[in-house]
Amino acid sequence: MTGVLVGVSQQACTKEPPPAPPADARRGPHYTAIQETGTKVNGTLMVELTVTQKGFEPSPVLLRQGEPVTLLVTRKTDQTCATELVLEDYGIHEKLPLGKLVEVTFTPRQAGMLRYGCAMEQRTAGAFYVE
Repeated sequence: MTGVLVGVSQQACTKEPPPAPPADARRGPHYTAIQETGTKVNGTLMVELTVTQKGFEPSPVLLRQGEPVTLLVTRKTDQTCATELVLEDYGIHEKLPLGKLVEVTFTPRQAGMLRYGCAMEQRTAGAFYVE
């Protein structure tokens, strides 16, 4: 019997499955730990993301449906394929120059898990959990 892992890999350019993260006690055993992060500025949630050798950090991040979000993304390594942030569902394909802050703004339209990642078939990936 094969288990189902709810969550997203943060590993850099590898096909190896990630270790299972701890369960999120607020949502029960079928959800991964979700970070509540960011600061609201004029009604927009500002979330800092960093690209490291581990991938996009932090991930997953909790967002709210209909609440605008600005991602403040800084790539700090050349050791992964994450030179671009791709959020297909929103038509976002942003280049991530090494050491430069890139702002990406969108508004989550529906609840659930929202995946994003690098341009290489999202081998380096992250997720947002939208409530």
